[in-house]
Amino acid sequence: MMGITPDEVSAVVDNGLTPALFHVDLAEKLSQISAAQGKVTPVHVKVDSGMTRLGVWCEDLPDFLEQLMPLAGIEVEGIFSHLAVADQPDHPFTDQQIKRFREAVEACRRSVGFQGYVHIANSGALLGSKGLSLDLVRPGILLYGSPPAEGWAAAASFKPVMAFKSRVIQIRTVPPGTSVSYGCTYTTQEACTIATIPVGYDDGYSRLLSNKGEVLIHGQRAPVVGRVCMNLSMVDVTGLEGVAVGDEVVLLGSKGKERITAEEVAAKIGTISYEVYCTIGKSNRRVYINS
Repeated sequence: MMGITPDEVSAVVDNGLTPALFHVDLAEKLSQISAAQGKVTPVHVKVDSGMTRLGVWCEDLPDFLEQLMPLAGIEVEGIFSHLAVADQPDHPFTDQQIKRFREAVEACRRSVGFQGYVHIANSGALLGSKGLSLDLVRPGILLYGSPPAEGWAAAASFKPVMAFKSRVIQIRTVPPGTSVSYGCTYTTQEACTIATIPVGYDDGYSRLLSNKGEVLIHGQRAPVVGRVCMNLSMVDVTGLEGVAVGDEVVLLGSKGKERITAEEVAAKIGTISYEVYCTIGKSNRRVYINS
């Protein structure tokens, strides 16, 4: 959906992928390689209807399609755009974008007879019933079971589908006045039991959660104490009975009646749930449930 680079064209054809297109030179190269193999590669043209990020400007779309439609080896299967503020239900810019996009598509139907798929609705648009009269929708954050922003009552029935877990690798009881982790940013006020877990910012657990984050152990919340390290973090399990090396630690997800959501983590570090999901998904081992 971000488009492709020239050195990726062959891989697209070989693997039967459907790329987004918004450059004529890439379309021509894709056409040449695809036609040489006797294949027809479907493409979706990316249109910039106001996001000012990627795509062909709406007013340039008819001319762009006129250049693409005659090319052998590719089929313009769809035209799509992306909404900038669909997560804000009452923002007028969404309706402006949809209107601009639809007018551009209609111009292409008249000029080059385009009859493919048309789509613009993301998760916010789905919940706000915007752009649903088109052919396709593209839920993103909703696939994780999270709303695109706070305040969406319609998202209350969604269930988060992703959890982030680790295990305790060491437990120590320390006296009052003991500093924990880099920078001595946390010092115990009384005797405390500190559990160490092998998760840090290299694993996507933000350093901004230092002295702010919480995890679930035995279904109870335990605070992160001291700075989050590259691959290790410490939590205070004082008062939690029976915590032992090997016990499960939930950094994102639920245990018993408690749940730590991506929205909660995002609020603590001043970002959005999208970033939380993305950063913890980069290098950690993934286990797919009911796949």
